[in-house]
Amino acid sequence: MSCIPGNEDLNNVLDKIEEWTGYSVIIAASGKYHYKEDYFSGRYLVYGKTLQLIQHSKLVIGHCSVALDQAIIDLKPIVHLSDSSFTNKRASANNFFRFLRFPPNINTT
Repeated sequence: MSCIPGNEDLNNVLDKIEEWTGYSVIIAASGKYHYKEDYFSGRYLVYGKTLQLIQHSKLVIGHCSVALDQAIIDLKPIVHLSDSSFTNKRASANNFFRFLRFPPNINTT
């Protein structure tokens, strides 16, 4: 099972973020999952370069990834997404964000 929530919910959130920021969202995929379908509404998808993309990003939108640690190290603004359809693999990330007293998560439901 992948960490992608309902495509429509995720893409609606990404659309809003693009609208608010004026930036195009680039999807950084780890390579654990290869997406044969267009889950991301035509957004550019890059495999295996997550850390480099984070280093050169203006904003990091994350879920279900230890790559968020790199965003913290690089002092990047983070939007941490949470959705009831995500797997529980990253419960520790949610606890870590609570520990850091990050603002409430954006919930796609």
